Amino acid sequence: MTDTYKIILVDDEEEARTSIMRKIGWEAVGFSVVGDAENGEDALEKIEATEPDVVLTDIRMPYMDGLTLAARIRRDHPSMKVVIFSGYDDFEYAKQAIKLGVTEYILKPVNVEELTAILLRLKESLDAEIEQKRNVSALRENYIRSLPILRGSFLSDLTNRNLDETYILEKIREYAVPIEGARKWICAAVDVGDPYPPAPSPMAHADQAGAAPPGQATYLHPGGTPTTVGPAITGTATAGTPTTVSTVTAGTPPTTVSPATTGTPTVGPATTGTPTAGTATAGPPTLPIHREKGLVPLSVMQMLGEKLTPYCRHAVFTSSLHAGSDIALIAAIDEGNTQTGLIGVLGDVCKEAQRVLKVPVTIGVGHSCLTLGDISRAYKQSVDALGYKAIVGSGSTIYLGDVEPGTGGKLLFSPKDEGELIAAVKFGPPARIAEAVERIAARMDDAKVHFRQFEAYTLSVTNCVVVLAQQYDLDMSRIFQVDADMEGTLAFIPKFQKKGDFGQWLLQVAMRLHDAFGQERENSSKQVIEDAKRYILDHYHEPDLSVERICRHLHMSLAYFSTLFKKETGQTYINYLTEVRLNKALELLNKTDDKTYVIAAKVGYQEQNYFSYVFKKRFGVSPTKYRGEGRAAT
Repeated sequence: MTDTYKIILVDDEEEARTSIMRKIGWEAVGFSVVGDAENGEDALEKIEATEPDVVLTDIRMPYMDGLTLAARIRRDHPSMKVVIFSGYDDFEYAKQAIKLGVTEYILKPVNVEELTAILLRLKESLDAEIEQKRNVSALRENYIRSLPILRGSFLSDLTNRNLDETYILEKIREYAVPIEGARKWICAAVDVGDPYPPAPSPMAHADQAGAAPPGQATYLHPGGTPTTVGPAITGTATAGTPTTVSTVTAGTPPTTVSPATTGTPTVGPATTGTPTAGTATAGPPTLPIHREKGLVPLSVMQMLGEKLTPYCRHAVFTSSLHAGSDIALIAAIDEGNTQTGLIGVLGDVCKEAQRVLKVPVTIGVGHSCLTLGDISRAYKQSVDALGYKAIVGSGSTIYLGDVEPGTGGKLLFSPKDEGELIAAVKFGPPARIAEAVERIAARMDDAKVHFRQFEAYTLSVTNCVVVLAQQYDLDMSRIFQVDADMEGTLAFIPKFQKKGDFGQWLLQVAMRLHDAFGQERENSSKQVIEDAKRYILDHYHEPDLSVERICRHLHMSLAYFSTLFKKETGQTYINYLTEVRLNKALELLNKTDDKTYVIAAKVGYQEQNYFSYVFKKRFGVSPTKYRGEGRAAT
């Protein structure tokens, strides 16, 4: 390390502080003294102003002792090192210091060699901590090790949460998810069912070729060609035509029973819909892979990858947040491929899983989306499509547009779009506002709807910005650029002849709203600080007036208030409170005959000595001397 670490010395004996600062070669051991203090109260102000790496403090001091100071440092600056030195070889002190996480505990008088050795150890420890945080190789190794988990977590969030488009782009690049820049995206939800039960023995039914057992449907396959699994059919085979007979239970592929004979075989009762299980039982697994259920979805994922890689860019990952969906897929549709083609590829996966793994794989496919931010909506639609498995059967692809043909032709201002527009308007930046407006306008370009639906859509969007302006009591005439007497009506909404006109109007309104929010926020910050100042003026005489108490009064977090207060006033809360108290003390010294301890109590100091110390530090003289000099001058 080339930079020195910052250290503060705290001791009520000025001679002791001066001696330590003079005897130690600070730069040689990697430190620079950035301040010193006479007591814990003074030290806290210095710590806030200089942010040292190490605090070297005595235990016994007036106003605030070293152990209390160490406790405050541990609470507010947990990474700061604390070294305590004391003239008392007291085990109780040492025990308390250990509890507070003090780094070193040494006895006075401080030996130069001993303190130098401690400082070198501290520097070595600080160097190691920083090196560990900066160790690129170790960080890269940990990152690479965690990458699959991070990637999976992000993809799960992408399909289940409304994420910002900029954040999505950043993460798909970071995790090398190959879906950026597509013409559109399609999501699919994959359900991997239980293994098919073992097929019945052909010989068990050799003498019943003409009839089906209860709960099973008999299928006739003229010419020896088996049909796909579906509702059972009845019919008569022509004499002399080779015929095979198959018996099927729920989810069981057709099984050839016996060669056909001439004549008219008897066919069992027909059933409709999905065949029921009947008397068949699952029995033991038919394949070794069935004994380890976790391997089956992995094998299906491998099949998806093999089939999809030549066709389109995609991401396949496990999904556990939606019931019934084991695997999720995001496919990027470019100029060279289509949604229809993708559904065909997914259908092949279903067939291969049935043939190779003997498991039914059902894939739900939602509507395509035009932005990465809409992927969560598209994935939810694919899960919805999967829900139709109970109606159309398992073991194939289910496209939502086939089972809900009316959902694709509606132009709706969704809660997601509304939330993104509101967030962009309130927090910016302008580029984000333009993106949100562009998405809203793009929906109008893509939708093929009646003009009345277009009008309803624009009214919904307009209502969103109107409510937002009214909610924060903004100047409607300035936001919508209309006369004041038109406020409270819909007259300020222009009549649009073209869809593009609405997008331009909305962008202008959104930008004016954003500017108004920024101004209101700035005014609000100033108002908060004025409230804080008034509270301090009303309560400065109370010794327990703390920044935590003011934050409770203002309903603000400590960190935000401290940052805001310093930004607006140019000084910390402690310095401002001290200034108020000392100015009030000056008034009392000038206008009353109150004794010093009375004045100290009136301005919020419980200890007269500490009040005198702070007063002298600020004005260069003690309160008593100040009063005497003032009266001598008059």
